[in-house]
Amino acid sequence: MPYNIPIRRYRCSGSLPAPPHVYAESTENLIICNGSAATRFLMVSLAQTITVFIKNTGTSPIMARLQNSPDEIETVDDPQVITVCPGETKFLVPYIFSRFIRLVIWGPDGGCAHVWFQIQRRCS
Repeated sequence: MPYNIPIRRYRCSGSLPAPPHVYAESTENLIICNGSAATRFLMVSLAQTITVFIKNTGTSPIMARLQNSPDEIETVDDPQVITVCPGETKFLVPYIFSRFIRLVIWGPDGGCAHVWFQIQRRCS
C-alpha cells in the first residue's frame, strides 16, 4: 500500500490503539534478474519513521541498499549496504529524508528476497 493517503491528526495515548493511517505497511517479493532487482518507489514524504526489513528467501547471499529520490526518476544511494545470508532477516533505516524511497538488492549468484516497508507517522 503506498504511503500517499491523507492522514488525519490524532492525539496519541499510550493506552489506546493506534488511530487509522498512523501506520502503513507495504510488502514485495524480489527476484534478481540481470544483476539486480528493485522494489517500486514508495512515497514516504509524510513518514516520521521508516524501517525496511529484508528476508533472504534464496540460497545465496545478497546485498541490499536503499535508494532515495525526489521524483521517482533521479536516485541517490543511501550509504548503508548490508549483506543478507540465506534464511536471514535484516533491516535498513533511511539515512536521509526524501520524498520517495525504494530498496535494491543484488548478488553475484542471483537471489530473491521478501521485503517489508513499515512506516509510522507521528500523531499529534
